[in-house]
Order: sequence, then C-alpha cells, then structure tokens
Amino acid sequence: MIRALLIDDDRNHAEGLERALNQRGLITSCTASILEAVRRLQCREASIDLVVVVIADRWHPWLEILHQLQQAAWQVGIGEFPLFLCVSRLNFGTQFQLQIERMGARLVIE
Repeated sequence: MIRALLIDDDRNHAEGLERALNQRGLITSCTASILEAVRRLQCREASIDLVVVVIADRWHPWLEILHQLQQAAWQVGIGEFPLFLCVSRLNFGTQFQLQIERMGARLVIE
C-alpha cells in the first residue's frame, strides 16, 4: 500500500482530500502542522511514499517550507525518497510552478 502524509491546516478540506486519497487506495495520515510533518518525515520507522502539501495562502514561504520538508525526508536516508505533491486553490503563476517543479515536486491547482 502507498502511504501518504497530508499537510493541511483546514480540517474540512483535509477530511475531503483524505477521503479522496483513501478511495484511490492510499493509506493517509494528516497533520495541520509543518513541524509535526517534519518530525514524521524524520522518523526512521515511518514509511511515507507521498507527501501532499496544501498551499492555502499567499503569505507563507511555501518554497522554504517545501525545502524544509524535503530536507527532513532526505536526512533519514533509508529507502526511497517520498514524492512531493503541492495542491492549491490559488494560482501563483508560472514562475512559482516552475520553482516547485525544479525542486522535484509537482503543483496541482484545484
């Protein structure tokens, strides 16, 4: 089974997205906290295949947050590195999307 970590601070949105991921056969755990997500990614026992980051506003430094999450996953150094998917209702423009993709992640606009 594919294990996903969903990071979303909007509980209602997270519940809907978690249901959609579960319907596609993923085992999903959720957190609203970036710090908690970093802790989970650094846990050697955790096996996370996909990290879904919900980008919900324009004032957080999302590129820095994505980098922090990736660094946490790389530090463990066991198994394969998880894939990163950023999901947003906001369109930040082509430049932002290219920056996300240059970091090895994907951006999907809802």
